[in-house]
Amino acid sequence: MPLVTADDDVIYPREWLQKLIAAYEGNPSAIHCFRTHRMRLTNTPITRLLPYGSWTPCENTHPSHLNFITGVSGAIYPPDYLKYLRQHGKAFMQCCPTADDIWLTVIALRGGFKIAQLDSSENFTEIPKTQMKRLFDFNVLLGANQIQLIRTFSEVDLSALWNLQASERQIDSENIVIKEKHANQKATRLILASSASARITGRGT
Repeated sequence: MPLVTADDDVIYPREWLQKLIAAYEGNPSAIHCFRTHRMRLTNTPITRLLPYGSWTPCENTHPSHLNFITGVSGAIYPPDYLKYLRQHGKAFMQCCPTADDIWLTVIALRGGFKIAQLDSSENFTEIPKTQMKRLFDFNVLLGANQIQLIRTFSEVDLSALWNLQASERQIDSENIVIKEKHANQKATRLILASSASARITGRGT
């Protein structure tokens, strides 16, 4: 049975759980979230993750190991992933004790479980007066996320992500070329059809 997670300081819409279950049923091998970031890497001077604050929200629903789980908006995890996660016990306490999203994401990478976002990135309403003391302040504003990312992602992890980033960029470039080709073909057909219509109209006058 899959596991659904939620935060206790967020107001979720009525269809929230239904959408997560539907996403899981559509692709039961992936982790599905309402909100993910795209991890970004550089290989100068060594292969490393760019600062967490420079990552951008995911803009599509394609499953990818480059998607980073942000569990605040809710997520659903497949049973096989949960089994793999349990095998690693409390190892996260040594590298990312205050950042469960980092641990859940790196375990997904190592276990071969891709992460997919539902529709557009969602930020749901927070319950009033619950943000007086936030883990966000420590992890994001004070930079703890970056320290824990460095401690958690190994050279093997970073190499795999770097290769995936290069591969996905190549695919994106090829898709752009294909879309431009189709657009040009459509424009050509419209021009030819317009010219033919003009000739027919001219002969009838």
